[in-house]
Amino acid sequence: MWFADLLGFRTDHAPRIAAVAAGIAITICAAWLAGRKSAAAFWVVGILVATSGTILRTTSALTSDGIAFAWALMALCLAVSMSSSTQNSERTREPNAHTSVRQVLMLGILVGAAIGTKNLLVAPTVLITAYVIFRRFGARIVVAFGSVAVAFVLVWMVIWDFRKAYQQSIQ
Repeated sequence: MWFADLLGFRTDHAPRIAAVAAGIAITICAAWLAGRKSAAAFWVVGILVATSGTILRTTSALTSDGIAFAWALMALCLAVSMSSSTQNSERTREPNAHTSVRQVLMLGILVGAAIGTKNLLVAPTVLITAYVIFRRFGARIVVAFGSVAVAFVLVWMVIWDFRKAYQQSIQ
């Protein structure tokens, strides 16, 4: 919210930029995931997600639901992209040259941002992301991005005052 407020020049409607950006990100990510199957699925899923009542409700008001789901869906897109970018078609559990430390760090940051925003809402998407990575790379990469996610949440909570962050996300 703070960053959206800054982007909107601290006007009354500035924080809504985050919700609108989340709605756009959710639509793009869902359409991209569907588009991996067919062009028709790309359009159908994109239109359904963009016009669904849930997305309109969670991304039109000033709530954290849409923002958390956008982070989680971006993490899932990155996980699918990582798992499909193989040099050969063999299903090995060893990370290859395409799986960089940068990708694992980014995946951890996205998952951490999702969990830090609304942990119960994003749990199913985070578990699917972990499953996609586990199937392709094994437990080491899941533990690596999970560790980054936990560290990201803890650092974020320290920056924004642990007590306030705990009260807003847990209590």
